[in-house]
Amino acid sequence: MSDAEQRSEQEPPGKELYDALLEKSPDAAILYSWTQLERAVKDVVIRYGLQDEVRPFRSLYDTFALLVERRIVPGSMARAVQRLRTLRNQVAHGMHTATVGEAVTYVDTARTVIEVLEKLIALEDEGQTGTTNPSRSR
Repeated sequence: MSDAEQRSEQEPPGKELYDALLEKSPDAAILYSWTQLERAVKDVVIRYGLQDEVRPFRSLYDTFALLVERRIVPGSMARAVQRLRTLRNQVAHGMHTATVGEAVTYVDTARTVIEVLEKLIALEDEGQTGTTNPSRSR
C-alpha cells in the first residue's frame, strides 16, 4: 500500500474539502462544518425515534438539548455545541471573520462531535446504547 493510500485511509471523510475551505475561506469551513453537524444530529434524532418531538425549524442547539435530556449525549457535549453555535452565528451574520486557527479548531471540534454521534448511531443499530428507542417498540 502506498503512503498516499495509507494517509487517505486514516483521514476522515471530506478532509480534502475541509482543507480547501480552510485555505480559501475559514468562514466557509465553519459554515460547512455546522451543516455537517446539523446532518449528524438529525440522523441521531431519526435513529432514536425522536423526530415527532422535534418541532420544524427548532434550532440545532434546542434539538441537542433534547438529546441531553434523554441522556443520549452528555451535557458537556452540549456545551461544546453551544460554543460552535456561537462562533457559527457570529460568522454567518458578519459579526466576525474567522482566522485559520479558529476555523481549524472549529472543524476539529465539530468532527469530534460528529464522530461521537455516528458511533451512537452504530451502537443503537447494534442495540448496545442502553437507551430506550421508541421506534423499536412500534
